[in-house]
Amino acid sequence: MPRKKDVIITRLRLHSCRLNKYMNKIGLHPSGLCDVCGQEETVEHFLFDCAKHKELTIKLKQLALATDSIISLKIVLTNEPFLDTIYRYICLKNIAI
Repeated sequence: MPRKKDVIITRLRLHSCRLNKYMNKIGLHPSGLCDVCGQEETVEHFLFDCAKHKELTIKLKQLALATDSIISLKIVLTNEPFLDTIYRYICLKNIAI
């Protein structure tokens, strides 16, 4: 795994990333809520629920269907086809994680 990919995935796994909920914990975001949806911006929200990142959610669900997997946070953050999809999306959209 390239170092950048490893860093991004590790941050998501550890819930130690630049999403609003975690930025709020260290005093760098006022509410911890998603700027688009108004829900807590957690890793799970980012991957599965956020309207802003619906394209990523759709890709992950399609991969789950293609691989006959049940989609869950644990599965998408441990299995390679999901990891590659997440990494490519984050790089393509230039998202700071």
